[in-house]
Amino acid sequence: MLQEAIKSAFQSKTVIIPEDAGLAVLKGAVQFGFNPKVISPRIIRYTFGFGTNMQFRPHTDPEDKKHFTNNKMYCRDRFGKHVARGEPMESEEVTNKKTYNPLKETQNKIELPIYSSRSEDPQYVDEEDCMYIGKFEVDLSDVRGSDREVEIGMRFGGTDLAVEAIVKSTGQKIEANFSF
Repeated sequence: MLQEAIKSAFQSKTVIIPEDAGLAVLKGAVQFGFNPKVISPRIIRYTFGFGTNMQFRPHTDPEDKKHFTNNKMYCRDRFGKHVARGEPMESEEVTNKKTYNPLKETQNKIELPIYSSRSEDPQYVDEEDCMYIGKFEVDLSDVRGSDREVEIGMRFGGTDLAVEAIVKSTGQKIEANFSF
């Protein structure tokens, strides 16, 4: 009855109705379980990024977010975007890798809070649409000197988000998974 109503409502279109539609969904779920790449690419539903300290932008950033470290002016709580809402993303593909550095030479780790947003271009992590997902931590206690750059990217798998980092000077790889 429903199929006939749809066909009559869209007479100028070809309506394709699979046999055993419920079974088709089940088969698709099983195929996805064995090979997540059968559903590819995916359109990202949220913008994802990290809460970061970035160079303060006078006349743009709020004064209450301004702070100084090593005589440099920074803005706290900036949304460091890695992937924007609406972008196509291949399953298991690492997104735009970005390089992060500890703010202070005495820092033994980099802590990056992860956020999502319904906005395509959020500026600050405390905006109304931003949601905290979790924290990603990179241990730098074994890395000496000023060359402590860490390259970080995001990878979208089956139903979760993976964050992976590589400490450039040592090649050490760190990975964590987050459900959202």
